[in-house]
Amino acid sequence: MWRRADAEGAIQALASSGLVVLGLDVRRYLPDGRFQEAAWSALASEHSDDAATGCAEALAALARLDDVDDLDGYDWVLVTW
Repeated sequence: MWRRADAEGAIQALASSGLVVLGLDVRRYLPDGRFQEAAWSALASEHSDDAATGCAEALAALARLDDVDDLDGYDWVLVTW
């Protein structure tokens, strides 16, 4: 899991290593220590062995987060590979 600001670099590093990013979840921590998490993106199964496509789709999904006001407080990104 990476801070939202660092997730782009993490996604690119994973793909550069030949790993396929399968999806993103976003998370925020509540003041009482609990957290809320939302599934944000998933790579289509026909691309599950393509690191370049996984990277491109994950980066596009990450960019879309900026357009969703309801997710402003979700400062962490869980990257599944």
